[in-house]
Amino acid sequence: MSVDPTELKSRPRVLLAAGGTGGHIYPAVALAAALRAMAPDVDVQFVCGQRPSEWHLYRRLGIEPWVLPLGHKRSGLAERIRFAGQFASAIGAARRMMKEQPVSVAVGFGSYVSVAPLLAAKMSGARIILHEQNVAAGVANRFLAPWASAIGTAVERPIGLWGRRKQRAVGNPIRAELLTPADRAEARRFFKVGQGHVCLCMGGSQGALGLNRLLLDFIHRTIQLESPAAKWQLLWSTGPNHFDQVTRELEMSAGRDRHGHQVNPYIEEMGKAYAAADLVIARAGALTLAELTALGLPAILVPLPNAGGGHQFDNARRLVDAGGAALIDQRDPNAAERLEEVMGRLAESPAELAAMAAASKSQGRPNAARELASLVLEFL
Repeated sequence: MSVDPTELKSRPRVLLAAGGTGGHIYPAVALAAALRAMAPDVDVQFVCGQRPSEWHLYRRLGIEPWVLPLGHKRSGLAERIRFAGQFASAIGAARRMMKEQPVSVAVGFGSYVSVAPLLAAKMSGARIILHEQNVAAGVANRFLAPWASAIGTAVERPIGLWGRRKQRAVGNPIRAELLTPADRAEARRFFKVGQGHVCLCMGGSQGALGLNRLLLDFIHRTIQLESPAAKWQLLWSTGPNHFDQVTRELEMSAGRDRHGHQVNPYIEEMGKAYAAADLVIARAGALTLAELTALGLPAILVPLPNAGGGHQFDNARRLVDAGGAALIDQRDPNAAERLEEVMGRLAESPAELAAMAAASKSQGRPNAARELASLVLEFL
């Protein structure tokens, strides 16, 4: 049934400003689902920049966002001048869109993509709410915090975020479908992994070269040393651009059967992948940790070394300190040896693995999307 444009214009509208990566976009999508469930009369609109990776992801999810003329922020004087021009154009474009479709509340999920639409929303009279997903607050949210009516945070007291009286710890929203556990046996049949130790390895949707390199070195060590760590079968998402190189090197070192590992360029069925896994090796992005802890999965975290302000190390240490994960720095020349030692110990100690799983679960906030939605609805 079509919606009357006059009715649509009069309904309260929440603008969700999220772009850059899935780590920002997926929490916004989870919030939108919670808002629609809790307040069906509220209209939800997304906004992002013009990088194809952003709006392609939205469209793959069946969402048509507002697309602002804002590209990637790069270093260099000429690039900064170009970006400043784009930024001003993006504010103007967002204000025109909001004049046509007024916004009551605008929610920003961090990254430079959120700044222009949130400033435009503030100029248009809307309330601003921020969501900070990391332990250490990002530049965009630190900049926007003075204008925010409220700030939903992943942890009780993020590092470096202003306006503490406005903060409420809500956790990181994750997709509802991940919270409905898939059948473990069916998931393992789907990925063609055995009934022994299965470790899910992932570096994000595009993969991670450093993490792939570490895993290749790890496999080479387990073959050479006949290590207990060889008991682990890897369910590995390499990233599309790294798949061919990884499979070639595996065939050279482990034979054409890849030593029993299941290697994929990309894993779409993440609910099944989590259900199949006893352990996860991953980066320490906030969304990844929110998913792992909500599901109670133990992890070995390999933070992205050049993530802004070292925030992935801050994220990882919080879960490590709680007992739910081990941390490995890929810059360590002995990183593969360290990984082999940890994996070998966990292969032979189900009690330690179970304790890590329980500690991970204790840090989870599976209702984060509803908690953030409740915060947003307070300002409509």
